Amino acid sequence: MADSPKQAEAAQALFSAIADYRGSLLPTNIPNYIAFSQKFNKEIKAVSRKVVTPGVSLSSIEALLNKDIDWYRSSVNIANKLFTDTARLSKKTHGRIKPKGLDLFYVRGDKNVFGSIDKLWKYTNEQVKKSNQLEGKNSLVFNNINKWSPADIYLASSRAQRLLRDAASGKDINYSSGNFKFTSISNFVDFSVLNLFIKQMIDDGELLPLSLKKSPNKEDTIIKTINYVENDVQKALKSQSIGYHGYVFSKTDDVFSSKDVYIKFTSRPRILLQFRDKGTSGFSKGKAPVYSYQGIITGGTKALDGGLAGQSIGDVLGQTNSRAGSTFKLSNQKSIIDEAVKISQQMDEDIEKAISNKICDDVFKFVNDYSKQSYNNKMDLFSDLMMNKNYTLDNNKGSQQLVVRARAQFIFGKYLGGSMIKIFEQDKSKANEMVTNMILYAGSRARSSSPHFKASDISSF
Repeated sequence: MADSPKQAEAAQALFSAIADYRGSLLPTNIPNYIAFSQKFNKEIKAVSRKVVTPGVSLSSIEALLNKDIDWYRSSVNIANKLFTDTARLSKKTHGRIKPKGLDLFYVRGDKNVFGSIDKLWKYTNEQVKKSNQLEGKNSLVFNNINKWSPADIYLASSRAQRLLRDAASGKDINYSSGNFKFTSISNFVDFSVLNLFIKQMIDDGELLPLSLKKSPNKEDTIIKTINYVENDVQKALKSQSIGYHGYVFSKTDDVFSSKDVYIKFTSRPRILLQFRDKGTSGFSKGKAPVYSYQGIITGGTKALDGGLAGQSIGDVLGQTNSRAGSTFKLSNQKSIIDEAVKISQQMDEDIEKAISNKICDDVFKFVNDYSKQSYNNKMDLFSDLMMNKNYTLDNNKGSQQLVVRARAQFIFGKYLGGSMIKIFEQDKSKANEMVTNMILYAGSRARSSSPHFKASDISSF
């Protein structure tokens, strides 16, 4: 995934392959990678043929592990935990890695596995889109393959490579799950079929998709299943009380101190779903600013992460509430953002005219309804916005472009965030489902997401 270095992902493939080759756990008392590589130099060379990480050299892996000891420790811990826990979670895979020797391939970014799965995902996603359009369905589509499957590495047999490669290239295949027979790529009409295909390969010990989060403490390292073992996701939702727990319109008494809003989705008070602009200012490169409205899980450890952005926000909300889906569809987000930029630009010329619109009307109402501040009229609110220290030239590198951007971010951030809060507060029963769906999508755990394993520390959702 984008939040873990490619070298760390490749390192995990390497260390897991070494444990497999040895048929035993890696020692945890070796203090650093230099010492590890000296002791296991022969094993590192021996597994090289079956550790396939295009674009990531052994030297670049070693550079990361020498620089960041936590990634070295994490690589050892996860390799060991995978070696032991497959006995419980994927017995046929364990049967292939426990004996000495090397049966499986350990891959990252390769053509046979990653490339083929990417093609199958794209094909299936397009079939779902067509079905939605032609049949009026509202099935979830994925704007990013990582939201369907966040696997960073795969353990794969030669058979799995062949099946995936043949299916993705349009060749006939011969594979079964119960009474269902997979014969070609045309079978993958929706994600239930593709997920069944992946699950059966996991069951058969042919494939193991593994998502990685840094876990330098061996006592805290866990391997959990996602959409693989019955009710694994539902149990996680229940254990952490996932749902709608309220909102934070502003974390301080000064509503202008932030341009974001937060949705509380668990009983853990520090863990929040933050909605904000994550675009680029264009300041350093002399380009026009880029705006991107996103939801990001914040407040936890490095292992608790995930997000959703752009069209996916509307798609996920629309599963429960069509009005919410329309409000947050990408075209509407862009329209709101464009209007907010215009408002911000016009405020210096004629503030009264600039704020005479529904967006500013709603921001005024949201501030009064959802923040600790109260304003008698709209003019006072937006005058304070212009005068606030966060929106002056001094605090924006002396750039009027950045001042305009900051004000626009506040306007559309509080408008879109307030609109979401309003939707949730008006129907809290549906809010639970909508928030849950957002968290599931952000964490690649939606019902349509792929079965996979996740290696992380114990704080991870």
